[in-house]
Amino acid sequence: MATGGTWIDVGPMGGNGGNANDMKVSADRIVKMDFNYDTVVYGFTMTYETHGNQQSKYFGGTKHGRSNKEITLATDEYINSLSGYFSQKYYGHTVIVQLTLTTNKGQKLEIGNPQGSNFTLSMDDNGKILGFFGRTGEVLDAIGARCYITY
Repeated sequence: MATGGTWIDVGPMGGNGGNANDMKVSADRIVKMDFNYDTVVYGFTMTYETHGNQQSKYFGGTKHGRSNKEITLATDEYINSLSGYFSQKYYGHTVIVQLTLTTNKGQKLEIGNPQGSNFTLSMDDNGKILGFFGRTGEVLDAIGARCYITY
């Protein structure tokens, strides 16, 4: 990551079940994200690049849903908005039920059904979402974003 900026964590948003989970990723860029979901969001695999090397890391619960959806980012593209909903939908536990990612190029990925309480994190032109943390158990209970802000 270029000098002249700072990392900030925003969130997590969602329920307080599961265990604290941190991808411990401070990527230069996100290459793609593959989400697993059903009536709730189970998790996602994020492929990212750091110092020219690509790696993939899973963030989410131990169970898996029936649907997958992927977003692939161009070299000059980055996530600048994360929004979603959390609801008491999983055996009485509050979990993430819907997510929307938007990029600086206008590409959008939406999964799940918007119901319950909503949240939104939007970055201006100087900010990028480059990692995630939150709470996970069997599913994605809560999600937070690791953001890089350029001065």
